[in-house]
Amino acid sequence: MKYFSIIVCMVFMTLSCREMSPVDSMTAEAKNGSARAAGEYKEIMAGYYRTGADKADHPEKLTTMLDLPTDLDMVMIFQVNTSSTSNYWNVLRDTYVPELHKRGTKVIYTVGGINMGPEYTHNTAGYEKYAKHLIDNYLIKYNADGLDFDIEDSPSGQTLTDKVGIVTALSKYVGPKSGTGKLLIYDTNQDGTTPFFQAIYDKIDYVFLQAYGRSATSVNSTYNNTYASKLPLNKFLPGFSFHEERGDFHDVHSPDDQKGIAYDYAKWNLGKKGGIFAYAIDRDIPDQQTDTSPAPDYKVTKNLIDILHGNGVQFYRDYYYGGPVSTYLKKGTYTGYQLTVAGVPNDWASSVKIPVGWKVTMYADDNFTGQSWVLTANKSSFGSLSPSANDKITSVKIE
Repeated sequence: MKYFSIIVCMVFMTLSCREMSPVDSMTAEAKNGSARAAGEYKEIMAGYYRTGADKADHPEKLTTMLDLPTDLDMVMIFQVNTSSTSNYWNVLRDTYVPELHKRGTKVIYTVGGINMGPEYTHNTAGYEKYAKHLIDNYLIKYNADGLDFDIEDSPSGQTLTDKVGIVTALSKYVGPKSGTGKLLIYDTNQDGTTPFFQAIYDKIDYVFLQAYGRSATSVNSTYNNTYASKLPLNKFLPGFSFHEERGDFHDVHSPDDQKGIAYDYAKWNLGKKGGIFAYAIDRDIPDQQTDTSPAPDYKVTKNLIDILHGNGVQFYRDYYYGGPVSTYLKKGTYTGYQLTVAGVPNDWASSVKIPVGWKVTMYADDNFTGQSWVLTANKSSFGSLSPSANDKITSVKIE
């Protein structure tokens, strides 16, 4: 997947017999899980986390999964340079997954291209056996919230038959037809015209389109012309890539200026699409040009979450939400200086967007003095307020 193929090299131990099998217990586990339901926010922010970047696998590394932003909706476990005997897998199961669930972050296991080995027969029984192998050894073993499979070509012949058969078998346990609450995600660089997608579209929860290095216009065309007839927009997530070592997509600017492909994808069909995802989220670092591995600060991811979740108030220089825009302002008080730092210079703002249920009190003078205006909803023109507030805001309270 992405820049190289997955090598699934884990050695699995045979699960002991129980009164209730792992597969049969999934519905009960899903009902009792603490993870936030996908799509509860306006849009999903997901990220592929490369296991080889984690301290639990390589002690010299500078990050762990617990450093991920607390508002991240989904993290995809992507096995890279991590052996089957690594302590990472124990830490993932015993520490990372429980803590991420407490935060409300769903954990999805990436299982690669769903390629059966020679021990599986090319028929319904073989597909069912392979599906249970994936469920038992990836989903249940780590108490994951779903599986993600990666298809980067258009299968045909026996390969197409096998992959459709596997997804059909998996759909009994994960995905919208299963009733378990567990997710099944199709991760691809292909458009929606492939025979494979046409055969499995109703068995998946989301399509994650690897749109690295492309444009929002290109993504829009791919969705409208190839996916829209089968897949609602709220099940479609375009993805960008952070600068993986020796990568060349340049989807994120350095230093971050809140522009570029990643931000374009976040703003494309905002509030309508499923969300976006980031590949190599562990590379969300200040310098997107370096091939070294400093500690991630997750600044870009946090900014994108604010956009996708509508986390805060935004002021605009021009009427009707035009011109330059401020950062997302959280609840709190902002003096003139603090507003300037947030991108709202003195006597500058002409319109504002306010999340539902929030209240904004704007003041003409610093330190919350002078004429004030109280708003509880978006305002496209400060000139329509009485008296006019256009180009007159100096300090603000947000609650």
